[in-house]
Amino acid sequence: MWPFIHHSAVYCCTDINHAAVSATQRTAAQNKVTLDVVQTSLVSSLDLRCRGAIDILLFNPPYVPTEDKEVSLAQDLPNISSSWAGGAYGMDITQIVLRQVGVGLRSAYPFLDAES
Repeated sequence: MWPFIHHSAVYCCTDINHAAVSATQRTAAQNKVTLDVVQTSLVSSLDLRCRGAIDILLFNPPYVPTEDKEVSLAQDLPNISSSWAGGAYGMDITQIVLRQVGVGLRSAYPFLDAES
């Protein structure tokens, strides 16, 4: 078992794509790791239900530059394109998460992005 995994912690994984959710559930079961896996957009899950409840947030948002229409379709009709369609500069979903991340994180924990 990894030293940073605590038995009293809740590990929640989200993905907008059903295939990714299924793969995560199978991987967790195969490795005997308990995860709550939810099919949802990370952006829509950072709302009042998560206020102050997140200690660590790891995310790998879509980052490939695409047309805005493609991002909208990928978010509305989740399929494989939702894993890579990132908007004009590849940062649309990342920017939304960065604007909302403070809602879910515990105030005692600072938010650091990879470029800090």
